[in-house]
Amino acid sequence: MKEIQERLKILIQSAIIEIIDNNSEKIVSYKKKSPTEVFISVSGLAVDVFPGQHGGISISLIPAGVSETEVAECADLDLYFDGSKSLPACKSLSTYVSSLVEGDLSCDEESWYKEISNIIFIATAMAAMSSKVVESLCSVNIQAYTPSGSEYTRFFKFYVFDRESNSKLRNYCEAVLLNRYVLS
Repeated sequence: MKEIQERLKILIQSAIIEIIDNNSEKIVSYKKKSPTEVFISVSGLAVDVFPGQHGGISISLIPAGVSETEVAECADLDLYFDGSKSLPACKSLSTYVSSLVEGDLSCDEESWYKEISNIIFIATAMAAMSSKVVESLCSVNIQAYTPSGSEYTRFFKFYVFDRESNSKLRNYCEAVLLNRYVLS
């Protein structure tokens, strides 16, 4: 499972960067101008991967002042970008996730789907918080930081939720950071 998680992390990281690069002009122009001609501040990145939809991916840049509850409830965000499956990295991710979701025929489909979905969300959190994604965000003038300690909540937050299940939403990024802290 560790190899699957690592491969997912690399594919998801590439897809996030591809989406940012593909939308860089729109991101930069939105960041520079709001309706009141004042600079807006982006305080987070939400990444959604949908295992049940063959690995579709989207990102949302979270403006300052939007609460975690609003992010979790998928509030209408102006800075939403869908990862078109015509983009090479998004297509590779979709193909790989589809092959994973089809499953291990030696076990019960529902338990396999839950297990593989959890691995996908953990890999998504790891990819979203990677230094390469942070560099990509910085390249479009967003002051993002690789999470460590208090910087995570003070300056820039990352969000990954399981939006497909009916379970209580939790931010997988917080779980990944807690795991790093416990293991260090």
